[in-house]
Amino acid sequence: MIKNYIIGFCSFLAVTTSADSYAQSISELSWIIGQWETAGESGTFSESWIQLNDSILFGHGKLKKNGEVIFSEKLRIEQTKIGLEYVAILIEKTAVFPSDSISATYVSFLDSTNDFPSRITYTKTPNGLNVLLEASATSTQVNQTLRFIRKTDSD
Repeated sequence: MIKNYIIGFCSFLAVTTSADSYAQSISELSWIIGQWETAGESGTFSESWIQLNDSILFGHGKLKKNGEVIFSEKLRIEQTKIGLEYVAILIEKTAVFPSDSISATYVSFLDSTNDFPSRITYTKTPNGLNVLLEASATSTQVNQTLRFIRKTDSD
């Protein structure tokens, strides 16, 4: 009887501790919230992120060239029962990337079945936010790093 109680209690602790650590993880990503922008040869890429609730960050990414939007995606980082997931919603598909690594200034999401990107890594930097898009081993694409700077209302 006591053995069953101890096993049950340990299982309860494992589940609640796991859920609490994930809940803390989403709050640790508050450094992503805001409006971000980077300019390059292909145009100006921007991402904006807001916190919808305790378990979802919602974002929007777009690439503009000569004032015209040439790429757009809806983004979401969501706390699920199994951990954080990065969801990219495009016209042609929705891609889901489970988190595989997180710290106070870094989060990485991986879907090895997705051609490009197969890994998405956000890193907080002293001057902004870097997003590394890594190609799969079979992709013809090359890795890309977007170096975002926080956009202010006066920009």
